Amino acid sequence: AGVIRQLDLAGNSVTDFSKAGDLPFYVATDGTDIYCTYRGLSDVGGVKRAAMPEPVDLATDQSAPSGLAVDETHVYWLNYDGSFVRAPKAGGLITPIGPPAVAMALFGGDIVIDATHVYWPGPGSSSCGARPCTCDPPCGKIWRALKSDAEPVPQVFAEGDWGDVAGLDDDAQYIYWTTGKDGRLMRKAK
Repeated sequence: AGVIRQLDLAGNSVTDFSKAGDLPFYVATDGTDIYCTYRGLSDVGGVKRAAMPEPVDLATDQSAPSGLAVDETHVYWLNYDGSFVRAPKAGGLITPIGPPAVAMALFGGDIVIDATHVYWPGPGSSSCGARPCTCDPPCGKIWRALKSDAEPVPQVFAEGDWGDVAGLDDDAQYIYWTTGKDGRLMRKAK
């Protein structure tokens, strides 16, 4: 099983903080708790809240979860099958936000949360590889949904013919992303 480690700010000491599940992938914190996704040995993983002596499972049987973000009430993550979901930080019902876009499409992707929305990448034109692409052109998409909705509805925020989104971030005015293989830095006003 994987381990979440902590390094003191002086950079002198590394200690094991919490177990993390097989093949831990992304980590996020809300300033109080630490959360992580893990892929699992057969691409069946989950999401944990770090704790000693044992972490708390927030989700299991997920399709190799990757990207992870936390707001005041929820933990959000992307799954390898392209689905985007959330669950309460205290545990409970997993709510789908975005349905699977292209099976086996997203190996990883950043998630951005601002005061009102959550943003995440969809597969891009390089997701399909050698197999026939099932996405409707343009393939590259950034999605968003209102955080406050009990059942958030995904909306296309930005789209274009680009490769997979490699990085996603924001400031007060814009969402920024990189397009991976085709090497562009893009932005769009919120």
